Amino acid sequence: MADSLNRRTIIVFLLGSLLHHCVSIEARTLHTINIMYPQLFPEGFDWDKENQHFIVGSLQFGTLHTVSDAGVADDFITDKDYAGKASVLGITVDSKRSRVLAVIHRPADPNGELGFNALAGYDLKSGKRVLFVELDQNAVANDVAVDPYGNAFVTNSAGNFIWKITLDGHVSVFAKDPIFTSQDIIVEDDLVRFCGLNGIVYNKRGALLVTQSNSGKLFEVDLHDGSVRLVQTSKALPWADGITVRRDGVALVVSHHTAWFLKTRDNWGEATIVDEVPLNASRFATAITLREDDRTYVLNCYLRDSVNKISRDVFSIEEIEFPKEAAGESVWLILLLVAGLLYVFFWRFQMQHFAKNLSKKRV
Repeated sequence: MADSLNRRTIIVFLLGSLLHHCVSIEARTLHTINIMYPQLFPEGFDWDKENQHFIVGSLQFGTLHTVSDAGVADDFITDKDYAGKASVLGITVDSKRSRVLAVIHRPADPNGELGFNALAGYDLKSGKRVLFVELDQNAVANDVAVDPYGNAFVTNSAGNFIWKITLDGHVSVFAKDPIFTSQDIIVEDDLVRFCGLNGIVYNKRGALLVTQSNSGKLFEVDLHDGSVRLVQTSKALPWADGITVRRDGVALVVSHHTAWFLKTRDNWGEATIVDEVPLNASRFATAITLREDDRTYVLNCYLRDSVNKISRDVFSIEEIEFPKEAAGESVWLILLLVAGLLYVFFWRFQMQHFAKNLSKKRV
């Protein structure tokens, strides 16, 4: 009698716990952080694992800010060399060297004043400036990635090439290939029509992945020699902006209207769009990042409001989830449930068989 109760208890426990996990995956509320900071217009962001907060850069003020889970935005960096005179675009946290890198851009003035482009780096704890290099004036420096050795790579959206900036601040043109300028433009909106190379990320296999907004293309750039190849995707990624790569090699790309989930089987010769999430286009997401590698967030910049000089007080960092991946997790839990039940029933059958044999021997 006691054995029977124990078996039933085990079965009920397995059913209850696994079904609870299945339901929790389906029912989990995605995290949205509302940032109350008038006119901030944050274009780039990243997760600072060391200090457990996000860092965002401001288009309007040319400053860097930390953002807590509660949406509290604190001033972090106000650099007198450009704050109030230029915008902060792409940023990336270089955890290995405890610094944040920020791309600075000011467009050329119609009255003849030249533009300004730079890459700046700051210590994550003290905010002390540890790097500052100016780039070409007649360019549009946009996003930045960093390799394991501390080299930074910055995209030029106007010139369609990539700079390399070493740890000691040496600047060179790293990748400039005709393949960047030979793609058909598929976005006619003036906001993006002239925006070429944009998001960039180190993909952990000795290469960079780079998006191109106006063509919807994705490129891989070899870190050893700067050679470039077009990644053949199952369809175009129009307005593609920010990009990040997970530890499992999956690439996540965001535009203002869609976030894409891409996988490759041949080291980015080809890529399949496995899933996508529609976004609210009016929020105009411009960047995507990972938090502890398993949670995906997009930054709602409201870029068109900024361009049209529409005042805004609230911005947001929004967690997203790809439906097919979430469904896959549920399937695995159900399979685990079935396997657990089969094990229990097999164990019960074996014990009954053993008990019968023991009874026969006693007789």
